[in-house]
Amino acid sequence: MRPSRGGDPTVSVVLPTRNGIRYLDQAVGSVLDQIFEDWQLILVDDASDPPTATRVDHWSRVDPRIRAVHLPVRRHLPGALNRGFDRASGRYWGWISDDNRYRPLALDRFVDHLDAHPRVDVIYSDYTVIDHDGREKGVGVTGLPEDLPTRNVVGPSFLFRPGVFTELGGYDESMRLAEAFGPAPAAGRTRPAPLARPRAGPACRPPPGRETQARPRPEDPPDGPAGRRGLRPRGGGVHRHGADPRQ
Repeated sequence: MRPSRGGDPTVSVVLPTRNGIRYLDQAVGSVLDQIFEDWQLILVDDASDPPTATRVDHWSRVDPRIRAVHLPVRRHLPGALNRGFDRASGRYWGWISDDNRYRPLALDRFVDHLDAHPRVDVIYSDYTVIDHDGREKGVGVTGLPEDLPTRNVVGPSFLFRPGVFTELGGYDESMRLAEAFGPAPAAGRTRPAPLARPRAGPACRPPPGRETQARPRPEDPPDGPAGRRGLRPRGGGVHRHGADPRQ
């Protein structure tokens, strides 16, 4: 565990849920299992039914790093994320769905890369696709950073610097589905977002009734990320490096 600066956590993770009790314990447990321990977890209950709301409160009592936020009226995903990040105080921010889970090294590798590359503002990885029983189905392969101006490339596994969020004014609450893919779609509407790709990704479930195709991609160099710099006005960079989430 690396010490936080000024008493604030290094990483803030928002976990929004709407009646997501089925997998909620797995998602929260995957944050608790991180080898990198300097985090805060903000559970946002998006006006859920009592079983999920009660479970959110349970987790906030288990660990002081976990905070519960209950929304009296449903705000949908982007609204729930905005209200979660309103309470974030970490140096790096991210969020995870209530039916996904991190691998134990995920935050450690994300933080290592962002610390080592101050010109990078968003870091992301490939991910393992699992079914609704937790069985691995393959690798979900994200896109190349240079493709961001024309399509979302980030996927469900990422961290970003708070400046990305504040400069864009948060998530657009009129877009209830696009924000499921992370900060990149909103950033891409105005300019390419600065991205990176590490070696640790989560396990993610596709929505019910939809198959997710996993495909191989060429192996990236283990070190020496390739990418572009200077994509943000303040000099943000786009990075990409080795991305097998199973390592």
